[in-house]
Amino acid sequence: VERRVFVRQGEPVRGLRQDDTIARVYTGQGYFTRALRRLTDVPDAGGRAGLQGLAGGAALAMAECYLALNRDAEAADLPLVPDHRRVLERLRRRPPLESYAGSRRRGV
Repeated sequence: VERRVFVRQGEPVRGLRQDDTIARVYTGQGYFTRALRRLTDVPDAGGRAGLQGLAGGAALAMAECYLALNRDAEAADLPLVPDHRRVLERLRRRPPLESYAGSRRRGV
């Protein structure tokens, strides 16, 4: 179900949550570009709807996707609150995602 359907039915927040959830599944599967497409509108629309937690979480998820795609400049340009900036710095310092995937396959 697309977000448009939720908007037509007067429930835009459900559509935002759906986009956020689908994007996180894509991120877990390594489809970072797909995840970014789903997340593009969530931070702004979530903020306008008063859902600061959803908006901030989506912005961090976007930053994680940009970093995984080696697009650090775009991650740094995201409008994050100070607490989220600290999380972004931790994401930058962690090992690349490939090392996590390899350790999972080896059972580590």
